[in-house]
Amino acid sequence: MKTNVYLIGILGTFFLILLYAVIPFYNNIHTVISGTVYRSGQLSAKRLETFINEKDIKGVINLRGQRVENGWYQSEKQVTERRGIPHFDFEFKAHELPDYTQVNHLVRLVVNIEKPYLVHCWRGAERAGFASALILALEKDLPLKKLKEQFSLRYGVLFPKNSIGGLFFNEYEKWLGSVHKPHSGKRLSAFIQDHYVDSTGNMKFYIDSASGVVFDSKKKAVIKKVPKKIKIGGWAIDAKQFIVVEDLFLKIDGRNKVKVMYKTKRPDVIKFLGLADHKKYPEKVGWEAVLNSSDVPQGCQKLYFEFDYHGIRRIDFFTGFELCIE
Repeated sequence: MKTNVYLIGILGTFFLILLYAVIPFYNNIHTVISGTVYRSGQLSAKRLETFINEKDIKGVINLRGQRVENGWYQSEKQVTERRGIPHFDFEFKAHELPDYTQVNHLVRLVVNIEKPYLVHCWRGAERAGFASALILALEKDLPLKKLKEQFSLRYGVLFPKNSIGGLFFNEYEKWLGSVHKPHSGKRLSAFIQDHYVDSTGNMKFYIDSASGVVFDSKKKAVIKKVPKKIKIGGWAIDAKQFIVVEDLFLKIDGRNKVKVMYKTKRPDVIKFLGLADHKKYPEKVGWEAVLNSSDVPQGCQKLYFEFDYHGIRRIDFFTGFELCIE
């Protein structure tokens, strides 16, 4: 009897995984607001063009990021350019909190974009569901229960609480509880602009090099001739308030910790962030962290950031960069 139960469990799990993998092939196309907003998975060039014709689509919002090296992205851009409709790129992860700057830009776009439009990710599930929930809150002021349906099993989201939508709206509901206010579309918009904190503490950053070795496209730097002092350089800025991130620490594999020191002006970064004409931005956003090579083990070590977010909470996260010692 127990064997049968285990077998059913294994087969059920296999079926769910298969369902999760197969959904993209069916495009997962749905109406968010009739005649106004549609959501989907990644469409082929032919299917996208057909859909544009069918619904008179005036714009496409891609939530998978700008991937100029990938065939799907090239094909999609070719279709939108041929049809003369705008194509907007946002980079979200299916199971991570959305970036503060990206979600604010998305909110501003969906308020002003010409309609009807299509919003899509890979599967048409987690990220498209999150965006659809935001759109319905702003356009229709729907209750939270209805918004959460956009990232549910109905659309192929197997674990809603761990999806981008579940993680984001959990933060939103915690904030509503702290201010003792009910949900509304306007309140959600205010939360996103003024109170939302992403997993990096709303910080934009990059790590450029380690002792002269530039981090490659995979965010990895390999040092073969190891000096006594390893100098790691990069930049960081609070993307919400345009100030430096105070008491920022770099950690090696979550253990050894050293405070970064802001030393250099980075006009390239200021230009990249679009702050050149901004009235207020920090003069020096370039930092350096100096480590003793004896504190860095052989092999590849993950680099983390740690800092106190305005006295509210401690932020500690993996930067995505790795330092390798040979």
